[in-house]
Amino acid sequence: MQLPYPSSDQIQWQLEQQRQLAAAQWQAQQVQIEQLEALTNQNVATSNQPEATAALQATPPVDLVEQLTQLAALRDQGILTEEEFSTEKAKLLKRD
Repeated sequence: MQLPYPSSDQIQWQLEQQRQLAAAQWQAQQVQIEQLEALTNQNVATSNQPEATAALQATPPVDLVEQLTQLAALRDQGILTEEEFSTEKAKLLKRD
């Protein structure tokens, strides 16, 4: 029994679907990067300001596991280097 081969239209449709998925994933990663940069900038800005640090500690905790998972995903995708991952991970763990 011979299996039918997909038509060129089907292949083009599949490629377009994959391209759209990749674009959506890239956009989501960009949002995550911006969030991580904001967190890093916030940590740097508040590191020498006791009042701001106390206010930051009074805010509800962000889900640490989710942030670590996002960092690991960015590292696994090659967006973050191992060194950048370790630095950001240490910052997150230090806060808690």
